[in-house]
Amino acid sequence: MAVRIALHPINLHDGSMVKVYVGPENNCFFVPREILCSQSIYCDRLLNRIPAGQLVDSVYLKEDEPAAFGLLTEWMLDETLALDIHEITVLTKINAPGGEDALEEGLHLLCALYCLCERIQVPKIEAEILKQIRGLVRHGSKFSLQPPTVRMVLKNAPETSMLHEYVLQGVTDDLLDERGHDYDHYSELLEGPRAVQGMVKALFKRMKRRGFDWSRQPGTS
Repeated sequence: MAVRIALHPINLHDGSMVKVYVGPENNCFFVPREILCSQSIYCDRLLNRIPAGQLVDSVYLKEDEPAAFGLLTEWMLDETLALDIHEITVLTKINAPGGEDALEEGLHLLCALYCLCERIQVPKIEAEILKQIRGLVRHGSKFSLQPPTVRMVLKNAPETSMLHEYVLQGVTDDLLDERGHDYDHYSELLEGPRAVQGMVKALFKRMKRRGFDWSRQPGTS
């Protein structure tokens, strides 16, 4: 069972703001200090548990995506609406031209949000994010998590996390279906980092055969 850590309660009369720099270009967000610290265990420790007389008013999240932090900020301000609005927006676009792209982008954003919440320890929202991911995947006509999203999750989400397990199983099932259930080492796919790496490489090769243009994808090597 996870250890429950007491966070500082929200004081809406405290107007102090924290500058949060997100992504490689340091996109800056201004977030109320008490709201941020009441939701994030990491930020609470960073900003409040410091030697007396010192003041920290900035947080740097260089490995995360600005759009994901923007969605997290909306959720922090109104937990009942932010994710629902995102889901409605994606579902509205699915049946329009370019619907598959909208679905893939919406899922990528949710996966990036989950990884962000793991990094700065916002456990309260993780189950709801995964619920939305599962729901949106069911609306796709194919496996909707694209290789860049898979790579991001396997790199950034802990192996013990619900999202890591879900994505790994989803990719494995997709490979198995695509290859007609003849994958020679299927039983080894879930055993350790080397097997995961081999599985992802197999997925990337399959996508390349289908005409996926890797040169247009960010973060590819």
